[in-house]
Amino acid sequence: MDSDSKEQHTKKSASNRITPGPDIRKYVENRIELFSITVAEQIAFTVSTSIQKFIGLLFLSFGIVFLWIALGFFLGELLNSQALGFFLASLPLLILGFIFYNRSSKNLEQKIQSDIIEKIALNFEKKTASLADPDNDKKKLN
Repeated sequence: MDSDSKEQHTKKSASNRITPGPDIRKYVENRIELFSITVAEQIAFTVSTSIQKFIGLLFLSFGIVFLWIALGFFLGELLNSQALGFFLASLPLLILGFIFYNRSSKNLEQKIQSDIIEKIALNFEKKTASLADPDNDKKKLN
């Protein structure tokens, strides 16, 4: 009789264990799917922003190149020598290029990387605020 009560107690404790039901499993799957969609959205946002900025810089670069060519022609007309005009127009570019090439760009690289990471992290935190605070969903429903 004593062994029967132990068996029943073991069966009761085994039945008292929490087993994930279909609702909990579906909830976790939905949260994982929401998280992956949020990550994909952030990647798409970052790529689209980068492409937009790249295209803007490309147009800006073309404009600067044409202005620099115009400056070369203008200086050539003033000095009565096209070669001297283009040489003088290219001197600032050569000097700046030499300075940037010889200068250590570790600080610039770190600044760019930290800016990109900060933008991604801030946008990600905004999008996943409901994931971090489960009570937030209850507040929205009420």
